[in-house]
Amino acid sequence: MRVALIEFYVTENEVFIFALNPHRSGSDPQPLVKSVPIKQQQLRALTSMIWSFNKNPIIVNQNIAHFQDIGAKLIEPILEYLDPCDILYIVPHKELHYVPLHAILVNGKPLCEQVAVVYLPNASLLPFCQANNAKRKDKNYQYKKIFTMGIGAKEDTKVNRNKFTQESRKIGQIFDIGSVDCNTGVMAGKKKFIENAPSCDLIHIASHGYFDKQNPLGSGPLLSWARRYPMLENSANFDKHILKAEEFYQLKLKANLMVLSGCFTGRNKVRPGDELLGLARGLFIAGVPSMILSLWEAHHDASIHFMKCFYTELKKGIPKAIAYQKAQNYLRQQLEFQEMKYWAPFILIGDWL
Repeated sequence: MRVALIEFYVTENEVFIFALNPHRSGSDPQPLVKSVPIKQQQLRALTSMIWSFNKNPIIVNQNIAHFQDIGAKLIEPILEYLDPCDILYIVPHKELHYVPLHAILVNGKPLCEQVAVVYLPNASLLPFCQANNAKRKDKNYQYKKIFTMGIGAKEDTKVNRNKFTQESRKIGQIFDIGSVDCNTGVMAGKKKFIENAPSCDLIHIASHGYFDKQNPLGSGPLLSWARRYPMLENSANFDKHILKAEEFYQLKLKANLMVLSGCFTGRNKVRPGDELLGLARGLFIAGVPSMILSLWEAHHDASIHFMKCFYTELKKGIPKAIAYQKAQNYLRQQLEFQEMKYWAPFILIGDWL
C-alpha cells in the first residue's frame, strides 16, 4: 500500500498545508508546503454543518456548499503531489478536527472514494500506533476474542433500543465464532466492560454518546448501571452510566481495534497547542492502535449497514482502512443513505493496517 500524509496548520488569515508522499516516481520525495488564503473565521463556520443536518434543507445545503468550497481550496493545491496514493493520513488542526475532510469533493467525487482516509490527532502518534498494532507483528492475525455491547436509553422507543442490540449482535453473526461476548440491554454495563473488555482483540459499543464540553475527559458512551438503562436527560446519573475517557487511563486494552458507534464519540475539545481532549485520547493511552468514532449523531439504520459491510471486509483480512473505505462507498451507493449525514460521520483514527 502506498501511504501519504498531509498536515494542516491554521493561522488567523491562512492555512498551511504540509504533504509527504514518498511514492512519487522520478522525483526526490521532498515534503510539499503550500499555503491557502482561508481565514480561521471561515473554518469556524464549517463546524455549524454537523449541527444542522436535521434543520431546514436550505440551511443544510448552504452549509454543505460552504464546506465543499473550503474543502476544495484545502485539497486541490496538493492533489497532483498525492498521486500515487492508496492510504492518506490527514492530521487536522484547530477547527479542522471537527469536520469530515474525507467527504470533500475532488473532481466531483468524495476524497474517500479515491483514497482510504485515516486521521491522526498529530503525526507523532503514528509510531506509537504501529508499535501497538498486533497485526504488524503477526501477518496471520485474526480477531479471535470479540467483545460487543448494544444499549439504548430509557427514553428510547423499543424499536430504537432493538437497533442498538441488532448492531451489537450482527458482529457475532459475521465473525461466526464462539468467542464473541455480546452484551445487550441492561446487561451492557460499565462493570462488565471493565472486567471483560481488556482481554479482547476487538471491541464494539453501539450506544448513545455523551460529549461534555466543560470536561471533555468526562465524555463517553452511555452504558447500563445496576441493570438500569441510562437516562439521556438526567445528568445526575451520568457518572454511573458514562464510560468516561479518563477511565480508560486506568485500563490496559489489548484490542487491535475499538469501534464506538454512537453520537459524537469522535468529538474532542482542542486546547492550546492543538492538544485534543476526548475519547480518542483515552483510547490511545489505554493502548488501542486504531479506532472508529463518530463526528455527529449516527443514523441507526445507516450504522447497521456500515458496520455490516466493514466487519465483513475486516474478517477477510483486509486492512482496516480499506474495509472502512469500502463501507463508506457501499453506504453512499444505497439510495436511502446517499446524503452526507448518513455515510460520513464515522472516522478511522490511528494505524491503517
